[in-house]
Amino acid sequence: MTPATVLQATRTYHFQVWHANHPDFLGRQFQGFPSAHFVHVADLQVTADSMLGALRQTFAHTQHITQLWDQDPAVTLLYTPDPRSTMAGDVLICEGEVYGVAMIGFERLR
Repeated sequence: MTPATVLQATRTYHFQVWHANHPDFLGRQFQGFPSAHFVHVADLQVTADSMLGALRQTFAHTQHITQLWDQDPAVTLLYTPDPRSTMAGDVLICEGEVYGVAMIGFERLR
């Protein structure tokens, strides 16, 4: 069996999406998470073969690119009067692991 034929197992990841009230595109404020400066805006689940893949999918699902993400059937929108795209400085939580959205990629906070 060659490495190309080995498939990684996929699993379902459950996420909470928290948006910063005043995003700092350098991502400095997510160091203070949790605080009153963040709002839990959505829940969703994605299927991926790694946490990084799951984080990337969650980020993609919460972007206003091809459609408004709050109309994506994969996303459970919580009360948010004017949802915006997830961006640097926001926080994603998956099964107790907390990740900050950085300018490039994600930073594990705990």
